[in-house]
Amino acid sequence: MANNVKKEFELYEPMRLWFQKYLEEKYKGWEITTIDSHARTLDLFLEENGVIGNYPQTVGLDIQIDVLGILEKGSKTNIVFIEAKKTSLNLHDLGQLWAYCKLCDQLEAFYFLQRI
Repeated sequence: MANNVKKEFELYEPMRLWFQKYLEEKYKGWEITTIDSHARTLDLFLEENGVIGNYPQTVGLDIQIDVLGILEKGSKTNIVFIEAKKTSLNLHDLGQLWAYCKLCDQLEAFYFLQRI
């Protein structure tokens, strides 16, 4: 993955590519969509992908996940996500990830910290 990028958003596409491969290998038989989702709220991406009905608790929340994964198999849907930071981990960032996990009912969540 990219090291020493100038802006955090430069991390998102390399992470999305890694995430797609990781999810395809781990969740064989699932339809997997990964999205660089940092620019808009989570509910908008879930709406666009037709799965907002499974995550009504996210509607109207100001949650901006950096990289989102949507897994679908039959009538089952799961979401997974990555939060990325270019700076050292702090309590605020950890609290943000914890809150997202409590609100989103995700299958997995990752916190990516670029080595400085």
